[in-house]
Amino acid sequence: MKLLSLVVISGIFFSLTNFSSESPKHGESMLTVHLPEFRLIPTTGASGPESFVFDFSGEGPYTGLSDGRIVKWLSNESRWIDFAVTTPTRCALLS
Repeated sequence: MKLLSLVVISGIFFSLTNFSSESPKHGESMLTVHLPEFRLIPTTGASGPESFVFDFSGEGPYTGLSDGRIVKWLSNESRWIDFAVTTPTRCALLS
């Protein structure tokens, strides 16, 4: 069963990626992931994100922004909220 799961996961990964033997040109990525559908959600006041993480409850995603904020996505409201501040130069009280 574990082997079957590994084969299925590997197949999905390789079907979504496009590996090329050519060296990438400036500004190109070595790995291209083809996603069936996505929606760009803007952030205000900063650029980002670089990565996402979900908590153990499946909430989120959470992501860091260039101004030091960590924001959390509220899917039921379709918006980001400030979750934490990681820089002392940003004055904000978060509950």
